[in-house]
Amino acid sequence: MYRDEVLEFVEKEFETTIPASNIGRSLSSARWTRKTAQRVAKGRNEDLRDYYLYKLTFYRSYQLVYADESRYQILPAYTQEGILHYDIFPGNTDSAKFEEFIEQLLYHCGKWPEPNSVLVMDNASLHRSPVIGQMCKDAGVKLLYLSPCSPDFNPIEEFFAELKPFIRRHWHENEHFIQIDSASYLEWCVNRVGSRQESAEGHFCHTGVEVEEPPERTASHRQNTID
Repeated sequence: MYRDEVLEFVEKEFETTIPASNIGRSLSSARWTRKTAQRVAKGRNEDLRDYYLYKLTFYRSYQLVYADESRYQILPAYTQEGILHYDIFPGNTDSAKFEEFIEQLLYHCGKWPEPNSVLVMDNASLHRSPVIGQMCKDAGVKLLYLSPCSPDFNPIEEFFAELKPFIRRHWHENEHFIQIDSASYLEWCVNRVGSRQESAEGHFCHTGVEVEEPPERTASHRQNTID
């Protein structure tokens, strides 16, 4: 339940209004936090996880683009700045659909070692298609696969964790619109949540990626400082 929903409940139930800040103070005094339990996937191999983290050290955060599927028929690609590209479609994700998504995504990627030049995915067979490997090679994009059963290494999982409650939260107030055009509603949700750069950087940090600015942005900032 969100704070505005708590305020609405208190107003209806007790016929009184309270400042939103009171909710936060009350939760803090009760030692309630926003932390959630994390599931540990079965089948983890610590050696493979360590090997993935070792390979990750060869790349900069601004080069990484994470891709994965969602239960809401959303295919997003996630960077430290937020959503880079996405597709929303009816039905399930099959190999042909995923390959089509990767083909479109590569137009938004840089060539190694430019920003957004390393595509990171889990080990699902869908992601290991020879077609995808060849497309990435032709585009000058490196492929990096997560260690098996390691969703905690993928910041896009934290993006999904923010997106899903956002979709549910705004569902009822947009129900009539959703019945007419559900895809546009999902696009709005993805754009709203996916544009939060501060959240994206936090998600990268939580998965062990040290966030760095791209070289040209750093150089531009230095030049502006000198000027």
